[in-house]
Amino acid sequence: MMSRKPNILFMIADDHRAQSIASQGNEIVKTPHLDSLAARGCAFVRNHHMGGQNGAVCVPTRACVNSGVTVFRARGAHTGPHGNTGNHVIGAEFPTLGQTFRGAGYDTFMTGKWHNDHESFQRSFADGEAIFFGGMGNHFNLALRHYHPDGHYPKQPDYRGDKHASELFADTVNAFIASDHGDKPFFAYVGFTAPHDPRISPEPWSSMYDPASIPLPENFLPQHPFDQGDYHLRDEELAHFPRTPEEIKKHIADYFGIISHLDAQIGRIFDTLKKTGQYDNTIIVYTGDHGLAVGQHGLMGKQNMYDASARVPLIVAGPGVPSGASGASGASGASGASGGRQIHSLTYTFDIFPTLCELAGVPIPDTVEARSLKPLFDDCSQVHRSYVGCAYRDLQRMISDGRWKLIRYRHNGHEGTDRTQLFDLQTDPWEMHDLIDAPEHRQTVQRLTAALADWQREVADPIVF
Repeated sequence: MMSRKPNILFMIADDHRAQSIASQGNEIVKTPHLDSLAARGCAFVRNHHMGGQNGAVCVPTRACVNSGVTVFRARGAHTGPHGNTGNHVIGAEFPTLGQTFRGAGYDTFMTGKWHNDHESFQRSFADGEAIFFGGMGNHFNLALRHYHPDGHYPKQPDYRGDKHASELFADTVNAFIASDHGDKPFFAYVGFTAPHDPRISPEPWSSMYDPASIPLPENFLPQHPFDQGDYHLRDEELAHFPRTPEEIKKHIADYFGIISHLDAQIGRIFDTLKKTGQYDNTIIVYTGDHGLAVGQHGLMGKQNMYDASARVPLIVAGPGVPSGASGASGASGASGASGGRQIHSLTYTFDIFPTLCELAGVPIPDTVEARSLKPLFDDCSQVHRSYVGCAYRDLQRMISDGRWKLIRYRHNGHEGTDRTQLFDLQTDPWEMHDLIDAPEHRQTVQRLTAALADWQREVADPIVF
């Protein structure tokens, strides 16, 4: 039975950078189902995450997405002072995205990776299956949980996945979509563990990309030119030092393979929506928690402020979202070559919280600090944000106005370097030419430095840069 309110399908991937979707300019990776979603709706091509206070950047990012609260507040007042600890706990004072839709009468369901606390999960969803509370694991043998109505989840998993996690999560949400929801609309949250390492996928995807034919990124380096603060954490040790072209090409081939496999599972979910007659009445969101370097700038992980790590995909389609090339476009908004609308205004991933509320006619909680993207659907030339910032531990901060990007590095006593970088993203999208010492850009540096200080005050950043 088709509900009057739209259903919501929210999909969030792990480590999927914005650069690795075909419809967003990547000529190598194959993502036909994500491309079809972008062609049907809107792709926010300058979307960013807000960072975090520890190496597991996915934890604070997911806290922001699910609370609609900025990164230094999302943990809640009861979880201790700010520092290098993560945002594992989403404060009980912040209604979550799932909780908000559950309270509005939606049938809420979750499968896949949560990576935040059990209590916030339990108040968000009325049901779930194949739930993963951890950060990473073997995709073919993931430690999973059934939904426990009492909210008690012992340390030991209930079972191990018997197939690739992306396939298992697709199977699970498909069964939910096809089930009887009565007269309720549904809110289905799918937390994919792909394309996080280990970047393994079944055939034919595991051999889809020949490493020898993979081009190196233009900004490939054997090593980063200075200590950015976390050069020897786990993510960076996935490849040898110094990086070699052959090893990086193999990593990229595996990365693209698991992304294409993930895309195929997303296609299966779309098929289920269509077969059950719910596709046209479902708002579909695809995003990621953060990006990944995979060889760019001599780095492998997400613990940096370069675009490969700071920018993540955000694609929205369905009821209330304009499709194709309709509507206004201007200097900061234009239609994509695939037929969908590409919006170039600066956005954050957590902006999707109030956006979904507005699209579904659900009241936005008073605690939400994010800004709805809905005005951009009517006029994508609007300036949604003048600047976006990003943080990493007490080591790095970034501010960007869309063209210019300033990155500050801070030595914290035993790691990192006191240094500032300036990049012109318009002429140097690969961030290869540091202009910090160019006299003609002194005023730009001053402007961005002031904007960074303003951003830090706005988000209650406890670290002075």
